Amino acid sequence: MDQLTVPARWAARWHLTGAGVENVWLFPREVIDCPSGRILVTGPNGTGKTTLLEKLCPHLLDPTAVQNLSSGKNRGTTLESLMKTGSTGRRRVGYVWLSFSPPQAGPEAATLTAHYGLRLDYAQGTNPAVVRTAFTMPVVPGSDRDDLSVLSIEAFTQYVTGHSGTVFDRLDDYVSDLAERVFGCPPARLQQIARRIKKLRNPGLLGELTPTQAEQELHGVLPRVSPEVLHVTRQALAAAEATRARYTQAEKTAALLQDLSSAWLHSCARTVLSTIDDALEHSAAWRRAQIEAEEAEARAATSAHRHQELTALVAGLDVLEREKNSRAQALEQDAASSDLTRAREKADLCTTGHQQAEELLLARRAAAAAAAEHLDVAVAGVREVMESVARTCAEAGVPGPVAFPVHVERTEQAPVAIGGRDFGTLTEISADLIPGTVDQAVSALEEAEHRQHQRSANAKVLVLAHHGVDEAQQGGNQARARADAAAEAAGMALTRHREAHQAVHATVSELSGAVQRWAVATQAAVRAPGFDLATVAADAREWPLAQEFTGAVRDAAALAGRVTALAAGFSSRARQRAQHHQQQAVAARPGVAGDGRRQRLLRHGRRLAPGRPASRSGQGHGGSGHGRRRSALRHAVSARPGRRQRLAGAALGPGAAH
Repeated sequence: MDQLTVPARWAARWHLTGAGVENVWLFPREVIDCPSGRILVTGPNGTGKTTLLEKLCPHLLDPTAVQNLSSGKNRGTTLESLMKTGSTGRRRVGYVWLSFSPPQAGPEAATLTAHYGLRLDYAQGTNPAVVRTAFTMPVVPGSDRDDLSVLSIEAFTQYVTGHSGTVFDRLDDYVSDLAERVFGCPPARLQQIARRIKKLRNPGLLGELTPTQAEQELHGVLPRVSPEVLHVTRQALAAAEATRARYTQAEKTAALLQDLSSAWLHSCARTVLSTIDDALEHSAAWRRAQIEAEEAEARAATSAHRHQELTALVAGLDVLEREKNSRAQALEQDAASSDLTRAREKADLCTTGHQQAEELLLARRAAAAAAAEHLDVAVAGVREVMESVARTCAEAGVPGPVAFPVHVERTEQAPVAIGGRDFGTLTEISADLIPGTVDQAVSALEEAEHRQHQRSANAKVLVLAHHGVDEAQQGGNQARARADAAAEAAGMALTRHREAHQAVHATVSELSGAVQRWAVATQAAVRAPGFDLATVAADAREWPLAQEFTGAVRDAAALAGRVTALAAGFSSRARQRAQHHQQQAVAARPGVAGDGRRQRLLRHGRRLAPGRPASRSGQGHGGSGHGRRRSALRHAVSARPGRRQRLAGAALGPGAAH
C-alpha cells in the first residue's frame, strides 16, 4: 500500500491510522494499516468491501445506535447476519476495532496508539443474538496470540486489563471515552458525526448525480470539509465513472469470449464422441468376425480329420488287396497241401466277410463324400468370414489379413477294385491349417493308423482263406492267368501313379505362382515389418522343382500361419487405439459438463461463484483510482485458474464471427 504524507493539520490532533476485524462474516483476520488516515478497499463485486466498512465505521463510533448497519435501502446488514455468515456452529465470538494515533505535538504526543473496538458474542436462538462488549487497549488486539475467538468474556477481560486496557460496562461509557479522548467533543457531537457519515455512505446519495452535483451535495452534508478535498473527490468520481464504463465493456467482452469457448468445447466434444462411437462399432464388428472365423476353422478341422480317416481306410484296403494277390501266388505253389473241404468252408466264410467288407467300404465311401461336401461348405464359410474381416478392417483403417488360412488340395486317386467289384475313383482332399491344427491332425492320424493295423490283421486271415478256395477251384492252369492279370493291374497302377504325380505337380506349380503373385502385390501395397516377402517368393519358386511335395505343403501351411498371426497383431493394435480414444472421451466429459453448467449460469444472467474474499487498503485520490480498479480486475481474473486460457482458445474456435 502506498502511503501519503500525513497532513500538517493532523499533527495537533488524534487521527485514524488503522482498523481490524477477526472472525466476523467471512474474514478470519484482517488488520488494515492506514498511516495517512484514509482507507480504500478494492476488490471484485461480492467480496465484502461494503460489508467491511459497514461493521467498522460509523458503527464503532456510535454502537448505541440501531443495530441495522445497512448503508442503503437495498442492503440488510445486521450484527446477527454478519456473525451467522461463515459460522460453523451455534456459537461464535468475533472482534472489530479502529486504531487512532495521538497528536505529534503537545502533551499527548507520548501517548500510545489507542484501539477502540467491540467484542461480538453470537449465540443462535438467544435474544439478543449478539452481545456487544466495548473495549480499548494500547496494542493491536490479538497481535500477541493466535486466536482471540476462543477466549471467554472473563479471559478476554483479563487479557485487556493485562495490557493496560479497559473493558467498558456500558456502550455509553465507550462512546463518552472515545468522544472526550480522541475527538475532543461531547458524546452527542460524536453521535451526530456518526449519523452524518452513515448518510454520506448511502449509495443512493450520489447514485444519479454528476461529479459536479456530487461535490455540491457533499459540501451540504459536510460543510466543514475543505473545498480542496471536495474538489479532489469530484475528480476521483469522474475517473471512477470512466473506469466503470471500461469495466462494463470488459465484462461484456468476457461474456462473449465465454460463449465462444463453450461453443468450441461443445463442437470438439461432439467430434470426439462421434469418432469414439465409430471406433467402438468397428471394433465390435471385428470381434464378431473373429469369432465366426474361429468357429469356421474348427468345423474345417473336424471335416478334414474325418476325410483323412476315410482316406487312410481306403489306402489300407488297397494294401490288403495287394497282399491278397501276393498270398494267392504263394498258395498256388503249395496247392497240394490244401484240404479241399476245409478250404471250401473257409472260402464260404471269407466270401461272407468279403461281402460285409465291401458293404462297409461303400458306407465309408458315402461318408467320405458327405465329409467332402461339409469340408467345401466349411472352407466357403471361412473364406466368407475372412472377406468380412478384411472389409471390417478396411473400414476401421487398420491392416487386415491378406492370406487365406486354410489350404485345400484335391487329388484324384486310382480306381478301387476288390475282387470283381469296382468301387469307382476316390478323391483325396487335404486341408492345411495353422501349425497347432496340423499337430492335432497328426495325433488323430496316428490313432487311426493304430486301429487300422488291427483291422488289417483280421482281414489278412480272410484273404488267405478266400485265395485258398480259389486255388483249389481253378487249379494250376489258372495261376498263370492270374499272374498275367496281376502284371496288367500293376502296369495300370503305375500309369495312374504317374498321372497322379503329374496332377500334383501341376497343382503345386499353380500354388507357387499364386504365392509369388501375392508376395509381389502385398509388398507393393502393405507395410509388413519383420516379414520378408522377397524370401517368400523365392521359396515358392523352388516348390515345383522338388521330387516330393510334402515340404511344399508344409511351407504353405507355415506361411498361412505367419500371415494369420500378423493380421491378429494388427487387429490387437486397432483395439488398443479404440480403447485409448474411448478413455480420452470419458476424461473429457466432466470438463464439458462443467463448461455447460457455467454457460447456462451466464445465459440466465447469474454470476459465477466468487473467489475468496479479499480486501486491499490504500490511499490517494485523483487519477490513482483508475490504477487501483484495474489491479482489482486483474485480481478477479487470476482468482479463476484456467479461465484466461479458455477465453484465449475460444477466440480461435468455431463461432468467432459472433
